[in-house]
Formats: sequence, structure tokens, C-alpha cells
Amino acid sequence: MGRPRKVQEAVDQSPVDQTEQVESVDIEPEQAVVKPKKGVEYVIAQPFVDKDDFSKAYSVGDGVPKHFDEFRIESLLELGLITQK
Repeated sequence: MGRPRKVQEAVDQSPVDQTEQVESVDIEPEQAVVKPKKGVEYVIAQPFVDKDDFSKAYSVGDGVPKHFDEFRIESLLELGLITQK
């Protein structure tokens, strides 16, 4: 059982040249991945609200809560929302 006739005609008449070759392009990362360091304290650099509780706001200069896990700290560092103390 093949494709319905109209679908097959549409595929056959596709304007896309499937033999076209694409040149490889080197893409440089925008910035290096920042890994959090153990035993280092971080402070809020930009105000933001908690991703799970929008009523909880973090203000510039406040310390980063101790319950934030390594992945969350890494994400906040990459976004520039926190910095090393």
C-alpha cells in the first residue's frame, strides 16, 4: 500500500532540492558554561522571582538561599542573576 495519489504528487512536485549540499558552519558558543564552586557564597545580582513560587522575590545584594541545588545555581549564573560574593 503506497501513499495516496495526491500526496505522492505533492511530494514529487516539492520545490525542495534534496540533492543540495549544505556547507558546515562553525558556531561559537556565546559564553562558556559557568560551574558553581563548592564552598563559595553567591549574591543576587539582578532582581528575580522564584521559578516555583512567584510570590517569593529575590532582591539585589541578598544572599542566595542555601537550599538552591548546583543545577539551579549554574542556571542563575549563566543568566547573570547571581554573582560570586
